[in-house]
Amino acid sequence: LLLIFTNTIMKYFTPEIFWHADRERVMSIDFEPGTNLMVSAGQDNEDNSYIRMWSWEEENGKFVPTFLRDLTGHADTVNIVRFSPNGRILASGSDDRNILLWEKKLRPKEFGSAEDIESWGCAKLLQGHGADVYDLCWSADGKHLVSGSIDNQTLIWNIEKGRCIQRLDGHSNFVQGVAWDPLNKFIMSHSCDRSVR
Repeated sequence: LLLIFTNTIMKYFTPEIFWHADRERVMSIDFEPGTNLMVSAGQDNEDNSYIRMWSWEEENGKFVPTFLRDLTGHADTVNIVRFSPNGRILASGSDDRNILLWEKKLRPKEFGSAEDIESWGCAKLLQGHGADVYDLCWSADGKHLVSGSIDNQTLIWNIEKGRCIQRLDGHSNFVQGVAWDPLNKFIMSHSCDRSVR
């Protein structure tokens, strides 16, 4: 189901497309702030896990997705994708225990051209979890990221330095979700141990 807000009217429809190969599951989606760029993530086959980028355009009263590119780099299912608040960085977390930070870059379409094309490349690899990364959330200023994993831990990352700055223990089971307070005072996590911390 896709909900589209235009002025004060909300439209909804179910796109009839298959997002990933062989009808594999889609684990996460996110929109780049202020644009029509969407990413989807999941498992595509036994050997590859992709993040797929899509553009949404309105045609004859319907919103139609156009596939743009794959981002490859994870070795296992990609569980979560989240754009930074400014949309310049995409964070992805995977069953391979890694978090990848993808950076958007503009380059000339051809030599001497004033027209730019967008490309995305892996800028940083964040390692610190001992098992699958299930959730990610950015700080409001985009300088930090919090991650939750089935290793029962919540980690806080400094994006500029590309390293973990704090490890929050306390859950006795998988951390399934994390949230960063928009006022930058609290971080919350919830777990299969039936607690929120």
